Amino acid sequence: MDKDTVKQIMSAYRPGGQDREDANMQEAIAACDHDIAMKQWQIEEQQFDRSVADALGSIRGPDKGMETLLSMHDLASAKQGLFSRMLPWISFAAIVALLTSMTWNYLNQTKSTEYTRADIAEKEILQMVESVMPLDYLNTSIPEMKAWLEAQNAPTLNALPRNLTKLSPAGCRVFLDQQGNAVSLVCLLMNGQPVHILIMNTDTELARSLTKNTWETKDGWSLFTWNQNKHTLTMISEVSLGTLRTQLQPG
Repeated sequence: MDKDTVKQIMSAYRPGGQDREDANMQEAIAACDHDIAMKQWQIEEQQFDRSVADALGSIRGPDKGMETLLSMHDLASAKQGLFSRMLPWISFAAIVALLTSMTWNYLNQTKSTEYTRADIAEKEILQMVESVMPLDYLNTSIPEMKAWLEAQNAPTLNALPRNLTKLSPAGCRVFLDQQGNAVSLVCLLMNGQPVHILIMNTDTELARSLTKNTWETKDGWSLFTWNQNKHTLTMISEVSLGTLRTQLQPG
């Protein structure tokens, strides 16, 4: 299913959950959950829907509209001419109420699948790490890796943070984030198990979006992100969170 088809299907989602069991809808939802660009599109669409709902909720009818609606029980005995003049306002109020209800119902139905900016950033990080092999440059020397990364115009560090100097360097690779900014990955080994350090400039959207100074687990990976001077670093590994926290807690 291509992206245009996914967007068409998601745009046709009806409030009330009638479409949840539809195979095409399930495939479209799964596509959004596993594709960063599509998830961002879904979030932007939900934000637009919310702005529409807010705008509709702020619309005011004529000054005497409430009086008119409250007196509807007397309409049966009103003259036909009066009813004709009131009918457009009654219809307008009903349409506003219906659209507002439908929009908020949709938002509530899809609320459980919304992703925060941090979630999207972490998914982007995981996609990099899961496709890290083969490394671009194999080397056990941090100074030589630093020189290689600088030649690629990628962010780098003068030296490893003190808590990581006990690990054995294995190599590095350069990725581009969704905005085209270089992200460096340095692969270290802890008892033969990879511990990856991603280095990015702090002024990039990816770096700003990541949750800082909190240990987390995502899809079997343990990760921790912190700022160091002009760089944002993320440590990520399949080594257990408890082991990383005990032995490699950034200072």
